[in-house]
Amino acid sequence: MTSLQSLDFLHRLGGPIIVTNLEGLILHWSPAAEEALGFSGDEMKLRNWWEHLPPATREQIKSALAGPKPDATFAGTCAIKNKAGSIVNLVLHVSPLNGEGRQPQALLTMFHLAECGLHDGGRSAALPESSQTEQSREAVYQARKTQAIGALAGGLAHDFNNILTAILSYLDLVLLAPELPASMHPDVVHAKTSAVRAAELVSRLLSFSRQARPNLLPLRLGPLFDEVFVTLRRSIDSRIQIRPPEISPDIWTVNGDASQLMQLLTNLCLNARDAMPNGGTLFFELANVTFPPDCPSPKRPGDFVKLTVGDTGKGISAQVLNRLFEAYFTTKEFGKGTGLGLAIVNSIATEHGGWMEVESEAGKGSRFHAHFPRSHDTSQPSEEASREALTANNTSLEGKETILIADDEEMVRLVARAVLGYRGYTIAEAVDGEEALQKFSDAQGRIDLVLLDLHMPKLDGWETLARLQTVSPQTPVIVLSGGSTDEFAEKIESLGAAGLMQKPFDNLDLLREVRRTLDSARQRKGST
Repeated sequence: MTSLQSLDFLHRLGGPIIVTNLEGLILHWSPAAEEALGFSGDEMKLRNWWEHLPPATREQIKSALAGPKPDATFAGTCAIKNKAGSIVNLVLHVSPLNGEGRQPQALLTMFHLAECGLHDGGRSAALPESSQTEQSREAVYQARKTQAIGALAGGLAHDFNNILTAILSYLDLVLLAPELPASMHPDVVHAKTSAVRAAELVSRLLSFSRQARPNLLPLRLGPLFDEVFVTLRRSIDSRIQIRPPEISPDIWTVNGDASQLMQLLTNLCLNARDAMPNGGTLFFELANVTFPPDCPSPKRPGDFVKLTVGDTGKGISAQVLNRLFEAYFTTKEFGKGTGLGLAIVNSIATEHGGWMEVESEAGKGSRFHAHFPRSHDTSQPSEEASREALTANNTSLEGKETILIADDEEMVRLVARAVLGYRGYTIAEAVDGEEALQKFSDAQGRIDLVLLDLHMPKLDGWETLARLQTVSPQTPVIVLSGGSTDEFAEKIESLGAAGLMQKPFDNLDLLREVRRTLDSARQRKGST
C-alpha cells in the first residue's frame, strides 16, 4: 500500500474498523463502528481517536508499536463512553498499515464490544487477563475470516457469473423458440427463475464481503412481503401458519435496494421456518418508530422503519444470541446450514444504515427487528418499461452493425453471438486483448461496437480499452464484468467506455444496451 487513499479493501472487512494517522487523527470510520459506538463517520472524521481511550491504554498502544518491527501489534481491552454516555468495554486490536519500505503510514484499529463488564453504575469492570487474550484473538480471527470470505467471493463471482450468463441467455432463446412445446414453457420459466436466484446469491455474497454496495432508491417495504410470500409458500411446511403482515398506516419510505431487502426478509423467514420443525406461526410487523437523543445503543436517535419477523419456535439461548450474526456460526446439523444466512442479514441492515435487534428466550419463540432510517427523499424511482411490452418480434432492438466480442470465456462469446446474431448483427470474436486489437485493425474501420471483458489473458481489458481509445476513440466500447463494478466504474468511464454491464446479464438488457450505444454513437457522428 503506497497511499492512504488506497483503502478500498476496508469495505470488504466486517466488524468495526477505524483507521487513523500515526498521531491518532481519524481517517476512516466504518459503518459497523458507528453502529457499535453511536458516532457517525462525519462526526468522527479528523477527530483524535486516542482522546476517547483511557491514558493507560494509549500508552500501552504506543509502547507496543514503538519497536522496530513493522508487524508489531497491540491487543487488549479498555472501557470508553459511547455517544449515549454509557460505558462499554472494547476488545481492541491495533496494527500498523505499512507503505513503501514497510514504513508505517497509518494505524488500523479493529474492535468489538466485550460481552461482560459493560457498565455498573458508571464504573467499568475489567476483563480478566485470560479473557482479554482470548477475546483479542477472536477479534483478529473474525476480521481475517471476513477478509478471506471477501477474497473468495470476489474470485468466484467472475467465474459463476460467466456460467450464469450462458444459462440465462440460452434459456431466454429457448423461450423465444416457436417450436417450444407449450407444456414445457413453465419448466423453462422455472429453470430461468432458479438461475436468476443463483445470480442474486453471488451478488449477495459480494455485498456481504463489502465488494458490492447496495443501489439505494426510495421505496416502501410493504410490497416486499407479497414477493417473498411466493417463495415461502413453496419452501415452508404446511404446518406453519403464515399470518398476514401487520403494517402501520402511512408507513415511511426508506432508501433501500429492493433485491437485497427481499433477501434479508427471505433469510429471516427461512431462519424462522427452521426454528419450527413441528409447525407454529410466522408473523410480520412493519411500523414507524422514533428514538430520542438519549436512546441506548444500538438504537440511534431519529426516525426509522422497523421490520419485524417473529416465530413461535424453540427460541434462542443467551449463549447463542451472542454469536447469532457471526459469519459461519450455525447451530444446525452438519450439511444443513452454512452459517451465512443471518450474517448476510446483518450485513444488509448495516449497509442500509440500520441495525438488527433480537428478542428471544429458549422455548418462547423469537422476534428479529431490522431498523432502516427513514428516507426524506420525496422523489420516486423511475419505472422501467414493462418487460412484457418488449415482445419477441420487437424490431427496435435489431441491427445490421458489426460487433466485436472480446472475452476469454467461450460460453459468453457463444451466447452473445447467438443473442445478437439472432437480431441481425454481424459478430466477430476474440479470446484475449491481443487478438481483439488485431481483429479490430484487420477490420479497417468496419467494427461498429466492441463488447470487452476486463479479465482476459495476454492483454487484459484495461489495457485493451486504453489502446482502442487511442487508435479509434469514436468506436464505442461496452465493458463486461463478472465481478463487482462499484470499485472501478469511474475508472472505466474515465478511460472512455460507453457503457458497463455486469454479468450475468439478461438478453433484453444486452440488446437494449447495444442498440442504445450504437444509436448514441451515430447521433454523435452525425452532429460532427
